[in-house]
Amino acid sequence: CPACGYRTVDPGRSGIVRLGTRLAGRLRRSARERPEQQRATAGTLADVPSGWRARVARLDGLPAARQEYLQAYGVAPGRWLRVVQRTPVTVVRVEHTDLAFEPEIARGVEVEAVDAG
Repeated sequence: CPACGYRTVDPGRSGIVRLGTRLAGRLRRSARERPEQQRATAGTLADVPSGWRARVARLDGLPAARQEYLQAYGVAPGRWLRVVQRTPVTVVRVEHTDLAFEPEIARGVEVEAVDAG
């Protein structure tokens, strides 16, 4: 505008528009790569992808005191957990509680089923 100096954004030259376009493309690719109703078996909680659910099979890979501690928080055989994040530590949601597991603890929790839902 000659009166106030306002200019419209040129999408081809705007860094913010390019960044938004790249992020949207990544989200679309990620959605295509992860089937909605995929189920698989897995070895340990450390193997479960972020955003997926896993059913606990055993805690045998952990000392007895650690097993009791985890069971007090609801991490017990037969329970479903949702993996919230995997790095730098594995964070799982049990009911309405988020728990952070160090890598050796996540490797000690064996899971029998994994679900993308």
